[in-house]
Amino acid sequence: MKACSPTETVLDFNAGGVLPVGYGNFTWTGANILNGATHTPMSGYHVVACGGPYVIYTSGTITMKRIPTGTTFGLNSFLATAAWYDNLNLTISGQLSGTVIYAANFILQVFSITIVNLNWYGIDTMSLTTSGGTKNINVSSTGKHVAIDNMCVTY
Repeated sequence: MKACSPTETVLDFNAGGVLPVGYGNFTWTGANILNGATHTPMSGYHVVACGGPYVIYTSGTITMKRIPTGTTFGLNSFLATAAWYDNLNLTISGQLSGTVIYAANFILQVFSITIVNLNWYGIDTMSLTTSGGTKNINVSSTGKHVAIDNMCVTY
C-alpha cells in the first residue's frame, strides 16, 4: 500500500483505543478509533488496517483542524474503505479560513482499499462526510461508516 514520502508525516492512528487530544497537531471532531486488525474480517475495518492495527472511522462527518489555529497543512493522501456498504459516497473538502478551496468525491467498496490521492496544500481544515451506498451482503452490520489509515500530511 502507499507509504508516505520522507517529507510527509504519517498519521497511522496507532495510539490505542482513544484518539488522543491534539493527535498529529489536529483537533479532531467526529473521528472514532478502533482496532481494525482484530475487528471482524468481514468488514472494511479489517481490510484497511495497513499501518498497524488501529484505524479511524465515522458514520457521519470527520473534521480535522490544524493546531495552532491559523496554521496550514497539506493533506496528501490516505487509505480508505467502506466498513459495511458498497458504493459508499465519500465527500471531502479542504478549507482555508472557512472557505472551501478544494473538493473531491470518491466511491468506496467494503473489500477493496481506495488510495485517496489529494495533494491539497495551504488548508487549515479538512471535512469528510459519508452518504449513500448499499449494504454488502457478506457483512453482518450496517451503517455508512468509512475506515481510514495511513494519512499522509505535511506541515
